[in-house]
Amino acid sequence: MRGVNRPLRWEIEDQMKLHGYSLNQVAELAGINAGNLSRALNGVARSITIGQLDVLAQLFGKAPGWLYELYIEECISEEKWSRRRLIPYLVRCEELGRHDCIGPVISKLLDNPKNVSIIFAAAEQLFQIERSKEAEHFYQVVIDGTKDSFSEMLAVSHYRLFLIAQGTDAEKNWRAVIRFEPFRKRLPEHLQLAALMKLNKTCFALQKWDEVEKYADELAELSMVLCKTRQKLESERHLVCYYGTGLLFKGAALEKRGLYDQSKKYVHSYANLEWPEPLNKEGQKELETLKIWGKANIRFRYHNAIYEFRHGRIEAGLDETLHCLALAHKMSRNEDYVRCTALFEQYKAYASEQQIESFLKYPVRAV
Repeated sequence: MRGVNRPLRWEIEDQMKLHGYSLNQVAELAGINAGNLSRALNGVARSITIGQLDVLAQLFGKAPGWLYELYIEECISEEKWSRRRLIPYLVRCEELGRHDCIGPVISKLLDNPKNVSIIFAAAEQLFQIERSKEAEHFYQVVIDGTKDSFSEMLAVSHYRLFLIAQGTDAEKNWRAVIRFEPFRKRLPEHLQLAALMKLNKTCFALQKWDEVEKYADELAELSMVLCKTRQKLESERHLVCYYGTGLLFKGAALEKRGLYDQSKKYVHSYANLEWPEPLNKEGQKELETLKIWGKANIRFRYHNAIYEFRHGRIEAGLDETLHCLALAHKMSRNEDYVRCTALFEQYKAYASEQQIESFLKYPVRAV
């Protein structure tokens, strides 16, 4: 059995002597069990955690990261790596910018491919505490060190990097989509739903309408399949939200391409959505939101009205214009209201008495 990490313990004992602290005083001030601290300092066991080392550093007036370069020995016992010590150690090193400690540890870990899971776990912890930039390096190490292209860990790492890359740079966002796309279906199903939602939003912002349609179809299809199989998922939202959002993005993409007849079917679908199983409060709330979006899609109504006019369907165009006008009035959307008013005036000569009567109910507004 190899000896315990003496240099680390000598440093701690030197600081105790320097400050005139007894073992019991240090234990009390640091909130460490006196028995455990005694066994650690006497070399009986490697029982000092990275959190306890941080507390001792604060007690002795040392900077954060004190003795981290020696702590790695706490993670090795009989040539075996301790996951429960290594993961928090790597996380703290990354938080404190101790890359001088991270590099050698990762290099040793990668001698055995199975240890990649330790690096992945550290990346996940950093990501969950919203230290995304710090996690980015670890995820890349996982990707570079994973040989199995169908590994779930590899797929999740690509997904995390896709999320981390999102920002205001459109070209960078698109490159992130391209890198991640081949791995989207290898994610756990609950992450597939979230990933498809994010892919839709990103591609919509980039005006990549073909991709929006593709991911929207996948999102709606997957959520319905999961509903029918009645699988219990750890998804962020209710399945009805993902299904309805898929329909919403599909309709929006078709509208952007000028396919208003097809788009109208999808808008009608999510505005009048029926779910095949009873909904809980969360699901009912998501359903009501989708219905509101469907009814309040003013921009769609306006473009659909123009589409109807262009195809000689004047009566239908006037009805759509009046519907859009009503929504704009109700929601106090002044610019949309004025636009709809001008459109109706343009075709007013073809309106029925009932349509004119409905139009005259609304006041005249200026931009």
